[in-house]
Amino acid sequence: MDIPTTVHRRTIIINAGGMLIEADLTLPEEAFSMVVMFGGIENARYEEDFLQLAGALAVENIATLIVDPYTPEEWTHEDHAGDVYERIARLGTRMTAAVDGLVEDSDIGGCHLGLLGREIGAAAGLKVATARPNRIHAVVSVSGRPDLAGRQTLRQLRAPTLLIVGEHDHVVLDANRHAIGFMNGRYQLAVVSGGTHRLNHSPYSEQVALSVSNWFHEHLERTPE
Repeated sequence: MDIPTTVHRRTIIINAGGMLIEADLTLPEEAFSMVVMFGGIENARYEEDFLQLAGALAVENIATLIVDPYTPEEWTHEDHAGDVYERIARLGTRMTAAVDGLVEDSDIGGCHLGLLGREIGAAAGLKVATARPNRIHAVVSVSGRPDLAGRQTLRQLRAPTLLIVGEHDHVVLDANRHAIGFMNGRYQLAVVSGGTHRLNHSPYSEQVALSVSNWFHEHLERTPE
């Protein structure tokens, strides 16, 4: 299926609690919702699989916002390194502020929101979803570590959550199965047959894109006003 012909693309600046961060917006003209996507250790704006996901979601008239959660100075000085729990907490706080800042944009401020995070970005995304339960209506974790979000976050999570993991990504798969034991909300574990940790190449990227598209189409389309 082709991407709708009327799709607007632009780079926007988000005020994330006083810190300005960049994001790439893909906005179908008839979009009813939007998915905010980010990684944890890479700039998702330049990752081919994130761009592919944006295209798949545009087909469903779902807007996407691929966020670079770090400033150029932080990338240069590697300030985003350090203790993994501190990084997740800092990223979660920043992305929560970014979600709050989206209301300032007249084109997307009223969209129903979903989140997609990869690796430690997935754990941060779960923290955002629990911090803003009335704004975040669905979550997807790709090769993520939801267990690192903490048991309290997992127990409080209410947004329907899809956990995508490669079959041969044994450590991450075990971590996801462990995390599920603490989740009270709706979830689904999707194991990609033959997949490893990096699901960003064919044929796995196509499987991931289809699963992500179906999940957000189901759970964001039916979100009440």
